[in-house]
Amino acid sequence: MSAGCSPSLPSKMRAAVFASASHHAQGIHVQQCSVPTPHRRGRALVRTRAAGVNPVDAKFLIGDKVPRLIDGMCRWFVRGYTAGIDFAGEVVEAPEDSGFSCGDAVYGTMPPTAGSFSEFVSVPLHQLARKPEGLTFAEASVLPLSGLTCVQAFEQHHLVAGQRLLVIGASGGVGHLAVQIATAMGAVVTGICSTRNLAFVRGLGAAHVIDYTDAEHDVIDALKDIVASDGMFHMVLDTVSSNDARDSSHSYQTRIRNSNPPVVFDHKRDAAKAHPKRASHKHSGDGHGSDSSDGSSAGSSAASHHSGSATTVTATADDVAPAGDVGDIDPHNYVTIGGTPWAWVQAGAKRVLGLNTFGAGHELFWVRFPYSQHELERLTAMVERGALRPTVQAILPFDDDGVQEAFRRLHTRKARGKLTLAIAIDTPQPNQSQQEKDT
Repeated sequence: MSAGCSPSLPSKMRAAVFASASHHAQGIHVQQCSVPTPHRRGRALVRTRAAGVNPVDAKFLIGDKVPRLIDGMCRWFVRGYTAGIDFAGEVVEAPEDSGFSCGDAVYGTMPPTAGSFSEFVSVPLHQLARKPEGLTFAEASVLPLSGLTCVQAFEQHHLVAGQRLLVIGASGGVGHLAVQIATAMGAVVTGICSTRNLAFVRGLGAAHVIDYTDAEHDVIDALKDIVASDGMFHMVLDTVSSNDARDSSHSYQTRIRNSNPPVVFDHKRDAAKAHPKRASHKHSGDGHGSDSSDGSSAGSSAASHHSGSATTVTATADDVAPAGDVGDIDPHNYVTIGGTPWAWVQAGAKRVLGLNTFGAGHELFWVRFPYSQHELERLTAMVERGALRPTVQAILPFDDDGVQEAFRRLHTRKARGKLTLAIAIDTPQPNQSQQEKDT
């Protein structure tokens, strides 16, 4: 049985599908498709209001996961499939025992190739959660993939309160959420970004921010100065490095892991030195509070104050991640979200088989979507107590020009925060704020 509120669904809808780049710019095209069947076991039918756009979408779901020699063939296989993973919208149909009702505002992820860039989506219930109160549909639509990446990576690599985290690409889609989420967990965050984003990243809660474009001050030297006063980093989340030459040219991983003196803890060498101060701490001016790292969303509260680019969140004891043995150093504490095809094979083996074949010190992280509802609810809890808010750089129209422009912007690697498509919301005009009118 299912509970629905739209007995007269249309038979057709608009959807953005992967296409030949020789026929459609950026290899994406909006066309008419059939509306998903509403009555499917274990799924809810959702009317999409906004769909967040991620780099993996602009890379035909493949990215750098396969050798360039067969990249074209792999892209051929995904042609005709609907693009997109992130979305926010309203429930149209849901099983009666699902916990969702007609009209509920929700957000979540779609399985790859099932696609969120469409007017209706049939969503697995375990990939769906209620939209956070206080977020517009546009803001909620950009949170799932990047937010889940942060929550899962931090949990998997045992980041806890009091530890020091380095985020490379701190103003980007994953990076700007990582700064907020880690700070909310009680970690002390250092971010690396460009000159124009320094104030933005400080306002997210970073204790230190390094300008990688500053020709007079080397990034590694700046890290050494921070380490000299604060101590080495327990974890690095590198959102920049990938198999693309434009990204690998920075050589962040080689330079940081080979730094002398070292700036990142080594599992074997430094375990005895790795104990941070165990305290629920408060950042004034540019920090947040703390969050529970055990995945629970209950029993947490914080007061949030926003002023310009600075944010202050005062944490209660319930917000701080239980420290446990905070001296434990993860043996793979330099974490990337891009890499070589072989690294993706290793990441897949770990995610599917639990087999970790990465060498000591490094690991490529692959986010998991199935059964992520509890983690989405954790993100919701952070948002609703003022510790987390995604930044939407632009809301683009849901047509060929809008989707293609979103892909083009992602390929420039200059986005601050996230991009989203206005499936069924107003698109701001050039002289208007990039905030959604229709909440």
